[in-house]
Amino acid sequence: MNQVKQFLSKFNLVMNPLKLLKLYRQMDSLIKDQQNDYPSDPVSNALFLKIDARNYYFKHKKWQEIAELPLEANLIVVSKKSVDEAMKIVGKSKDDDINVLFSALKRVDEFTIYQSIFDALSGDFSTNVTIKQLMKLVLAKK
Repeated sequence: MNQVKQFLSKFNLVMNPLKLLKLYRQMDSLIKDQQNDYPSDPVSNALFLKIDARNYYFKHKKWQEIAELPLEANLIVVSKKSVDEAMKIVGKSKDDDINVLFSALKRVDEFTIYQSIFDALSGDFSTNVTIKQLMKLVLAKK
């Protein structure tokens, strides 16, 4: 559970432990239920994000756009429509950079806002990593 607290603290999630546990379980369930078949890279600590036709690499606590994904990658896929909805929830423009969304997430302190963002992103979400791998990948990027 310490690793979960560390992971969620990256997003300023200091809240009621029951709400925290609920959010963790929802994330775990979403990740288990919406796996994609993109070949993962079991030896790499690199994390990639695909938003429709745009690809990103997580480096130095920021998403950097890249031209192409590697043949094997630890990958999260989400639609631009879902990202736009999440941007709207945190009061940002849909034209803002993806890093603006992640910066805004760090300042959110209400569980209901996280729940709304989670709901917006979960419809068009898939990944090829487990929640444990995801936490390890994000925590490795200090």
